[in-house]
Amino acid sequence: MSKLQTLMLNKNYLEGPLPESIGQCMQLAKLQCQRNRFSDCIPESIFRLPLLQSVNFESNLIISKTPPAYKASAECIEMGDTQLIPKIVDTASDCVSGRTSPPPSTSLDLQSPNVASNQIEGDRGTLVGGSLSLSMLDLSRNNLSGRLPNYIKSLKNLKDLRLNENNLHGPFPPEIEGLANLNSLSLCRNQFSGLIPDLISSLATLKKLDLSWNLFGGGIPNSITSLVNLTDLVLNHNELSGRLQTEIGFLASLVTLDLSHNRFCGEIPESIRSLTRLRRLDLSHNQLTGEIPPCVFMLSKLCTLQLNNNSLTGPLDHNQINGDLPTDTRDLKRLQSVNFSHNLLSGPISAFILSCRFTESLNLSNNCFSGTLPGGSLQNLEFIETLDLSNNQLSGLIPESFDGCSKLELLDLSGNDFEGDLPERFRTQPADKPIIPFRWEK
Repeated sequence: MSKLQTLMLNKNYLEGPLPESIGQCMQLAKLQCQRNRFSDCIPESIFRLPLLQSVNFESNLIISKTPPAYKASAECIEMGDTQLIPKIVDTASDCVSGRTSPPPSTSLDLQSPNVASNQIEGDRGTLVGGSLSLSMLDLSRNNLSGRLPNYIKSLKNLKDLRLNENNLHGPFPPEIEGLANLNSLSLCRNQFSGLIPDLISSLATLKKLDLSWNLFGGGIPNSITSLVNLTDLVLNHNELSGRLQTEIGFLASLVTLDLSHNRFCGEIPESIRSLTRLRRLDLSHNQLTGEIPPCVFMLSKLCTLQLNNNSLTGPLDHNQINGDLPTDTRDLKRLQSVNFSHNLLSGPISAFILSCRFTESLNLSNNCFSGTLPGGSLQNLEFIETLDLSNNQLSGLIPESFDGCSKLELLDLSGNDFEGDLPERFRTQPADKPIIPFRWEK
């Protein structure tokens, strides 16, 4: 095995210690051992392999000693979801400690260590010492608490920083301001609070920003619109408030915009028409009012549109002069999911439903829609899997053409004033599903 370059043992049922013989594969560049039950320590000989670039020990039962005191060429070491128990040996006293300690001055020159989902805790300031060559640092899903480690600000070449799913708290970390090369920053699922500061604009190369599931308050700072390379802005599940500013249209590179589960109010700004690369727009669970601007349906790359649980008003017809939603959505061939539920929308919806030819999930429930459903054209909804029109004011006969929607798995027309019954195909309910009039679930 002296010429072995790639060894993939992942997703098996292997258990016990890792074979020492792996450390004799001198040309090994990639080692994949994730999702097994390997235990004990990683043999130090593996870290001596001169050509090793990528190691993945995710989801095992490995315990790990302090990184060996020699240099290796590894670019990526991943230990996500392992049961990593730091085991530090004090050579002066021969004592074993469970507390992380500073790595030796000649420690591994790692460019991309991933130690996600371990049980790292203790002195956070000494986890990676002065590893200035780091380009990716993943400390997610650990037990980090308190403020951000001070050493973070010295990692000038860092491009990807992931600290999600810890117990970090306090204001937005000022240490991040000096990380001018960051492309991706994830602080989600912590307890950070206060305002999102203007210093965020110093991260000029940032493409992905995820501050979701924290306690940030106030509005989105205008300075964030200077991040013209931003493709993903994810701020959901915070305590952000105020109006959505028109300047959000300056973020023309956005692919994902998720501001859901906050306290934003006012109307959806017309400037959203400039976000022509958007694939996902989620403004749900806020306090937005007014009508849905027609420009939302001119975003031709949109795949997911979530505006539910607001106080949006107005009909869904083709009258764009009044700011209503256009029925001609021929450009929205990628739109797979639409959710306008739990608003105050009203008027007829037949034309709009027929325009969603490529949609897989359509939820217009819990509004004030009225009128009848379209007749013989529903079979054109060939991709529809979920259609929820429940709790509106719809009436008339239920079209038999629903029978042509072959992919339907959920049809909910309950809570309306329909006459008759569902088409015969939908009258047999599985035994494990509750029986609700005008509702069928596969």
